[in-house]
Amino acid sequence: MIIDVEKLVKQLGKPYHEIYSHGLIPYKTKPYGPIDEDEDEDEDEDEDEDEDEDEDEDEDEDEAELDMKREGILLVFTNNSEKNLTEITLRLEDKGKTDWVFPNPMPFGMEPVMTQLWVRERFGLPMIYADAEIIMTIYMGVKEVYALPAPHQYIAAVFTYNKDLFVETVTFYPLERAKEIQAVLEKKRLES
Repeated sequence: MIIDVEKLVKQLGKPYHEIYSHGLIPYKTKPYGPIDEDEDEDEDEDEDEDEDEDEDEDEDEDEAELDMKREGILLVFTNNSEKNLTEITLRLEDKGKTDWVFPNPMPFGMEPVMTQLWVRERFGLPMIYADAEIIMTIYMGVKEVYALPAPHQYIAAVFTYNKDLFVETVTFYPLERAKEIQAVLEKKRLES
């Protein structure tokens, strides 16, 4: 099934049931994520003291995902009753398949095969740049965050590149989130 990715990206912030009812998600499977144990169990007073230590805990616990592997799309929602769409990732490369081609039309004039040079010619310089890292033995590519041009300037696009600077994934989320990340990175840079 062909998915209108651009229309789906424009649904950021909207609840799952609304997006599904518009026929933008072809799966009957609902998004899933870990259930917060705090909701199901009574907390001891001692646990409240440890709360400050857990603030930097993984954000993934607050997320529910719907991985549409055949379509090359990962949807991330808030893990609450509404399940609001917070992030959309398009997989342009599949490490397990050498002949993988993204099966849907690309949004916002993007191409299924893009290089860093192509992205910069189209969007200018990134608002956030993160160098490649090797964590253990896994290569984590260069990441660049751009605000989409008008009339979609409220959406941020994160491009992750492979070693040859071809785009592996494109992730879309609200521009406010990108600005929050940018502010935190700037604060860390000034502190060091």
